[in-house]
Amino acid sequence: MVIEGIEYKYLIESFGDLIYDGLNSSNDRLLRGIQTFDVSTFSHLEGIESVLSVMFALTVDGKIEADDLERRLKDDKDYYEKTGTLEKMKERLKRKKNGEIPFFFIKNACSGLKSVVKNLFLLKEHGYIEIIGKDIDNSFLKLTSKWEKFIEDTIKRGYEAEIYGSSISRMIASGILQKGFRLIFPIASALMIAEKSKGELKLEKFKQLFEDSELKYRHFTNVIERDQKKPKDIQLIHHLGDKKVIFNTASIYAIKQWINLAEKLKLKIGRTI
Repeated sequence: MVIEGIEYKYLIESFGDLIYDGLNSSNDRLLRGIQTFDVSTFSHLEGIESVLSVMFALTVDGKIEADDLERRLKDDKDYYEKTGTLEKMKERLKRKKNGEIPFFFIKNACSGLKSVVKNLFLLKEHGYIEIIGKDIDNSFLKLTSKWEKFIEDTIKRGYEAEIYGSSISRMIASGILQKGFRLIFPIASALMIAEKSKGELKLEKFKQLFEDSELKYRHFTNVIERDQKKPKDIQLIHHLGDKKVIFNTASIYAIKQWINLAEKLKLKIGRTI
């Protein structure tokens, strides 16, 4: 099957690059658009998604806590010197500012999940995290520098780190594992059709695209229900009526960028055959 003449396999293979480009270029509009695609409950994404979303939330919390800790060190410096804890507190402040998280924090937060260490090394391999230290049990973990603007925006705008972190983490898991696209493809088709009509699409046509993808009606309604529970700026649908939907402009922007990347990949592979 194809979207805009591009076979699904090229879209799947280029999705990781789409997220990578969004983070690398601090393209907020693209990242928000990618987050609107998070409408699946595909269980195979849970491992990577959980590890990464926990890291994101702890990083955001740590950077917020660092401001308070820095103030306390300044105001109560004499106290920490007298108790012999000043250097230890300085080291703690440095790690929080740098976004470094002890491995055992992640391990404890993800207890019950399989393959935590394997998923950490997968994320490291794909450039999303750093592992500081040779012994994983005594190591520190941190998100790579490409996350800085995304983290900064989350803190500045007061976003809930767990929600936004989970959303982008699930999409990253899809890109790494190249799974979980079954529900995204009818949405991608809908967005490309709606792009020609100022983001609008008849509700019946939207539903038909799911049927054309051999998805049952419940999949369509689940997407609608899941989407409506998300924060407004990362919702796929900004208006839902009895006869039409109006999609998020960031969603349409993201799908166009994704199609462009998939086209480039198709041409690249074609030249090497």
